[in-house]
This record gives sequence, structure tokens and C-alpha cells, in this order.
Amino acid sequence: MSARLNRPLAIAASVVLAWGIVYALDVPPLRGRVNDLAGLLSQDLAARLENQLSGFEQQSGHQVVLLTIQSLQDEDLASFALKTAEHWKLGQKGHDNWALLLVSVSDRKLRIEVGYGLEGTLLDATANQIINEIIVPRFRENDFGGGIESGLSAIMQATRGEPIPAVPQNLKRSVDSSLSGILMLLLGSALFASVVGFASPSPVRSAVSGGIVSGLIGLPGILALGPGFWFLSISIGVLTSMLTTLYARRAWGRSWSVKPSRYDDFSPRDTFQRGYGAGGGGYGGSGSSGGSGGGSSGGFSGGGGGGGGGGASGGW
Repeated sequence: MSARLNRPLAIAASVVLAWGIVYALDVPPLRGRVNDLAGLLSQDLAARLENQLSGFEQQSGHQVVLLTIQSLQDEDLASFALKTAEHWKLGQKGHDNWALLLVSVSDRKLRIEVGYGLEGTLLDATANQIINEIIVPRFRENDFGGGIESGLSAIMQATRGEPIPAVPQNLKRSVDSSLSGILMLLLGSALFASVVGFASPSPVRSAVSGGIVSGLIGLPGILALGPGFWFLSISIGVLTSMLTTLYARRAWGRSWSVKPSRYDDFSPRDTFQRGYGAGGGGYGGSGSSGGSGGGSSGGFSGGGGGGGGGGASGGW
């Protein structure tokens, strides 16, 4: 009986495994040290980088390789980088002195995978610095060639024990100004949404109004950052406005009104009872508060690729 029950499960598991094998992203053949399958480099730059990496390998014995692809096809970035290095057998056998720069264009992700033999000089923190301070700022400017060239140069410098070059000041200013603009727009959305929240009597109406106001404020961000930022701005407006309305109703018993008051209707006792009395709910005594090996076809593999020592990932 148990054998009959286990048979369908085994068949289902085999189907799932076969499906995964069929649709797994294959490691491309090794063409050289520069494998620009995504077409991010010009022919002149690709040839120059190939010569630089070849000369570096002859001098140091270390192998630094580039791979650019269009998509990971739902593969894990770090796993595919390590799988590629093992399939290509990078580095010298027994030394694993290699580094791989992997760039996936449509996923907007990149990784520096490092063999065990270079983990003493190309630390994870250093790889992360190269990605975030040298490569990514250029990628965000659509300068993929410059980012790859500078990144590979920094990797070679790090493996030689040389300091990483400083980030160009113009790129620093560009990134800083972009971040400042994003923060200003988000803060503006939250501020105006909170005003809407105070003036609206209903949380639902407040959320709709806050989303509209924040969407209008976030419209300039579409041109620079895309529709994702616009939806973020709307979401902040909806939440801020709705929470403000709920807080106002909880603290004062009703939303803040913009209607003019009449002196003959005003009573300090009424104000005290509504806002701060024992039964008012906001501050009274009864209220409550909320709160990550096959052979190679490139001809220069050293028979390594035994294992990755670490690395770093990033995105732009």
C-alpha cells in the first residue's frame, strides 16, 4: 500500500527535477577573458580589456574574467557566478586564484565572485566597495563600458595589494544630488498627505485624497527614476494621510476642522473635555496607546575553479 502511495510522489518529484534541469540557465562557453554576451562593450574596448587581463595574468598568475548576460532567468546571482567559475575551471589548479565579474543587464544585478586563492587580498568588503563606489555609479549613468573597465582595473589593483582608486567627485555629486532629490520629494509627499489627513473626516477619504496629492507631487520623479518611485510616493501619501486621520480622531475625538469658530459657541470646558478629558480617549486615564566541472572552450583555463572564497553583489 505504501509503495503505491510513494510511486505518484516519486513520479511528481522526477517531473519537477526534469523541469528544473531543462529550464536552468546554462553556463555559456568560455570565449576568453572578456565574455560580453550582453553587448555592453564596443569592439575596441573589449579588445583592450582582453589584452589588459591577459597581461595581468602573465605577470601575476591570477585570472580575472568578465561575463555579461541579458538575464539570469530566475537563477540566483551568487549561485550562477560560482557555477560559471567551476564550469570554466578558472584559476590555477590547487590555487583557485581567480575573480569573476558577472553582470546581468535586465536584472540590473552584478557580482564579483572571488576564488579562495584571492580572498586574502580581494576581501568581501573590497569587492563591495568596488561595486558600490566604482561600478554602480557609472552604470546608473548608463556608462556600462566605463563601469566595467574601471571595475576590472580596481579588481586587478586589489589583487596586487594596491589601494582602490577614489570615486570621481562628479559622480559623487551626481549620486548625492539624486538622493537628496528623492528624499525631498518623499518628505514633501508625506507632509502634504498629513495635512490632508488632519482635514479629512474619514480614513478612506483621507487615503484617497492623500494618494492623489502625493501622486501629483511625485510626478517629476517619473522622468528621473521611473514609475516605481511614483507608486512609492503614492503609497507613502495613502498611509501617511490615513494614519494622520486615525490619530486625529483618537486624540481629539474627531478630525481637525477648518470651519471658523464662533465666539459664542466656544467653551474652555468643551475643549478640555474633547481633547484632554478623562473620557476623551487621547490622553485620558482610560485611553489606550497604539503602537546565495565541465571543461572550458576558451583555451586558457588553468584547471582551477574549485570553489569560491567569497565576493559581493550589487545592483543599479
